Amino acid sequence: MSLAYHRIFIISTNALRRGGSNGKVLNEMLTGWPCENLAQFYTYPEKPDTDICKRFYRVTNKEALTAFIRGNKVGKRITNSIDASDEDLKIVTNKKPSKNPMSLLLRDILWTSRRWASKEFWSWIEEYKPEIILLQAGESSYLHWLTILLSKKYNIPYLILNTENYYLKRYNYLKGYGWGILYPLYKWECDTVFRKLMKGSSGEIYTNTLLDDKYFSSFCYRGNVIFQSSSLQEMPDIKNQTPIFSYAGNLGLDRHLALIELAQALQCISPNYYLDVYGQPPKIEVENALRSASGIRFHGMIPYENVIEVMRNSDYMIHAESFDPFWVKDLDCAFSTKLSDLLSAGKCVILYASPSLACTKYFVANNCGCVIDSPLKLSSKLNELLSSRKLRDEYRKNAIDASHRDMNCNKNAEKFRMIVSKTLNA
Repeated sequence: MSLAYHRIFIISTNALRRGGSNGKVLNEMLTGWPCENLAQFYTYPEKPDTDICKRFYRVTNKEALTAFIRGNKVGKRITNSIDASDEDLKIVTNKKPSKNPMSLLLRDILWTSRRWASKEFWSWIEEYKPEIILLQAGESSYLHWLTILLSKKYNIPYLILNTENYYLKRYNYLKGYGWGILYPLYKWECDTVFRKLMKGSSGEIYTNTLLDDKYFSSFCYRGNVIFQSSSLQEMPDIKNQTPIFSYAGNLGLDRHLALIELAQALQCISPNYYLDVYGQPPKIEVENALRSASGIRFHGMIPYENVIEVMRNSDYMIHAESFDPFWVKDLDCAFSTKLSDLLSAGKCVILYASPSLACTKYFVANNCGCVIDSPLKLSSKLNELLSSRKLRDEYRKNAIDASHRDMNCNKNAEKFRMIVSKTLNA
């Protein structure tokens, strides 16, 4: 039976993008959807870089603050997602807003006041006539509130795409950012809105099975699991005379400490072994630590297209997470979006992370990469991998098999289309 492509209204923090975690999740899942049946409202000051959607409306937090203080209406229609000449849509990469309980509570007040909502915003939605809302959930309670509001106003259902476990955190995950005394109030407000959101939801989509299990334990009903997809094809096996080890991705969350440890272990095996690191450090101290670390060649941020070339030319791709107890607890459901690209490309992946994380459990269950789940195993596991061509080939084969089953772009897009169709025909 042929399934219809219904008109989806996407609500998210980030714009649809080929690179970047949140935008990439959406971009891959909506593969093949007619662009005239997609519209997105987003709030981060960045530029969409995809051609799968042509209809956007953006209101930033800064604009919402201006509207709250001055009373003027804000927001902007964006019709050409890849117009590089639009200076107003430059990507913000090195300056992030402060995030603490006080600033997040104030942000929610700005948005729920509705002082930002112009007649043009409502006209933009009504011209489009959405049939279903797709919310990319996170810690942003104001987007949860907006989803509930629009669902009631236009009498349309909504689906929740959830890649995070913010609701499940029963500790101050913002510790160290200030205003800790307000964290209980912030957490109560977030949880109250999220429970209301879940109660009215027509379905949930999670990006790994551990996340689904965790939310099932709190809400007692299952969601749909759609792993992060990738459109990358298998890349040729690389056999450089001196192996190239590369990491390209987020350098926050103390990942740089794990990368430095791994690079030092490589140097102990051979002084000719280096770890090439690509990414945007969250602060100058992280960049200085990477630049001064023996065994690391730091290259800074590069475009997504260049990341693909780095992958193509590398013998081994690295993914690492901090072993600090706070981050191990905070990232237990973590499954980096770039892992789907690495597996789909058939790269030999070295995963250096705690055994309790979702990504580690997936790699162990599928034997699709070299898993090093303790600093004490760094030397032995690296030596084992580097001395065995058979082991490397086995990991590559299993990576391709796992990606074909769980991360195939077309298969996952069809699975999502079935969920939408079932929701609207229920």
